[in-house]
Amino acid sequence: MQRIRFTVRDLAAASGLSRRQVWRHVKLRKLPKPSHASGTKATWRREDVRPWLAWRKGKPLCRELAKALTTLDPSRFAQPGLSTLMTVEQVADLLKVGERTVWRWVADGEMPAPEPGKLRPRLWRRDVILAWQREKRKAMGLPADEPGAADALHAMFQVEG
Repeated sequence: MQRIRFTVRDLAAASGLSRRQVWRHVKLRKLPKPSHASGTKATWRREDVRPWLAWRKGKPLCRELAKALTTLDPSRFAQPGLSTLMTVEQVADLLKVGERTVWRWVADGEMPAPEPGKLRPRLWRRDVILAWQREKRKAMGLPADEPGAADALHAMFQVEG
C-alpha cells in the first residue's frame, strides 16, 4: 500500500536530503508548503510532492515531458516578432568597435542607451541597434546592407589626432 501523506522524515529519506535541507527547499519554493500541519508534524499529500521527488531524482514525470525537455526545436525559441537582447560585447561585435567605444557613444548621446533595468548586464534590443545602424548609414550616404558599412560607421566617429 502506498503512502497518501508524507512527513519531513519520509521526504528526506526518499530524496536523499536531510530534514533541514527539505525545509530549505520549502523556503526556496522548490517544494510546496505542507498541506497539513498539526502541532509539530507537517505532512504533504502524495500528489503535491510527486513532481518534486521526480525532479530530485532527475526523472521526468512522463514520456511527453522527457521528449519536450530533450528535443531542441529552434522555432520554439526564435519567434519572428520578438527582439533579441544583446550585451555590450555583442553590440561591440555587431558594430565592429570596442566596448569602451559603445559606452562612449551612449554617454555622448550618439547611440541608444541600453534598456533600463535593475539587473546587470545592461542589455540592448537588437532591433533598436540595427535600426540605429541603418539610420547612421543613411546619414552617411551608405547603402543599408553594405558589409563594410560598419567599418565606415566606425571611421565616422573616430577622432583624428
